[in-house]
Amino acid sequence: MVLSIFGVYGILKRPKYFVFLFAILLIQQFYSHGGDLIHIWQTQHKVDWISLFVLLFLPTVFVFLILDRVKKN
Repeated sequence: MVLSIFGVYGILKRPKYFVFLFAILLIQQFYSHGGDLIHIWQTQHKVDWISLFVLLFLPTVFVFLILDRVKKN
């Protein structure tokens, strides 16, 4: 819950340090959801759509955060 609130705050206000913190979150999500995606595929031969969405959506947000940071400088 706290992480979600901080994430919304960071995306709306975009403080300078947020890109760095979002990069850490991105790495953690790739580890977590990427592991889930592989595990579910290997054991159940199904796609974990939520994990796939997270792994596609968060890098896109990260790129836009970087572009916004570059634009502001």
